[in-house]
Amino acid sequence: MKLKSILMAAAIMMLTSCGLFAQNTKNSKTLVMYFSWGGTTEKMAKMISSSNGGQLFKIEPTKDYPTSYTPCTEVVKEELDNGIFRQVKKAPDFSKYDTIFVGVRRIATRYLPSFRFA
Repeated sequence: MKLKSILMAAAIMMLTSCGLFAQNTKNSKTLVMYFSWGGTTEKMAKMISSSNGGQLFKIEPTKDYPTSYTPCTEVVKEELDNGIFRQVKKAPDFSKYDTIFVGVRRIATRYLPSFRFA
C-alpha cells in the first residue's frame, strides 16, 4: 500500500511538471474519462478533473470484467488477441470538448482493455 501511494505521488508530480494540470480557460471544454478496475485510475482522473475543471466521465462496459486479478488478465488478453472490443453503456458527445484526457488501467503489466464508443 505504501508503494502504491509513492507511485501515485510520483505520477502526480510528473503530470504537474508536464503542465497537464493547467487550469481550464473560460472557452475551453475538457473531458476526463477513465476506466478503473481497482480504483487507482479513478483517483488519478478525479485529481486531474478537480485541478483543471474538466468534466469527469467513467467508462463502464456493458459486461463487467472479472473481479479477481488473474481471471481478469486472462479475459483481457483473450479480447486483445482476438480483436474484441467491449461496448460501453454510454458514450459522451466528444464534439463538445476541446481537450480529452483518457485514463485506463494496465492489466497484467501490458494488457489494456479496449472499448468501442459506437
